[in-house]
Amino acid sequence: MTILRKSNDAPIKPGDLVFTRRGMRCLVRQLDPLLCISKDNRVVRGSLHEFGCYTKGQSPHNSVTPFKLRSFWED
Repeated sequence: MTILRKSNDAPIKPGDLVFTRRGMRCLVRQLDPLLCISKDNRVVRGSLHEFGCYTKGQSPHNSVTPFKLRSFWED
């Protein structure tokens, strides 16, 4: 799973700067879960939406395939 910025679709890695919806600059320390450090050394946690990011990868809604559902109901 890759975390991308909404502004330019660039991948985010530890050490990158991201901005919260309130305009606060944060340094990315960890990706899973997303953990950032603000300028005054506070730990900032939030959703990907809070930092203007989204994930590219497998959707949690696609985890159960139609074949698995069919076999469950037929048994």
